Amino acid sequence: MIEQHGTGRDSFFTDSRYWDCGCEKNYIHLKKRGLHSYCPKCRAVEDEMPDSRVHEIHEQLGIKYPKKYLTLT
Repeated sequence: MIEQHGTGRDSFFTDSRYWDCGCEKNYIHLKKRGLHSYCPKCRAVEDEMPDSRVHEIHEQLGIKYPKKYLTLT
């Protein structure tokens, strides 16, 4: 579900339940189990796009995460 990438100041966490499309705004999408999602605006396909970063999910969607996932390690 949550995965760390990098180490030290360059580290960040992603959540595999969400994905980013190519839009400038509202680019975080919830993955739908068993369905191949796409963005109706930019037409990006979930399987071809990265998982969303936890701090962006927290900021944009208000989803609560433990503090350790929101700060640099």
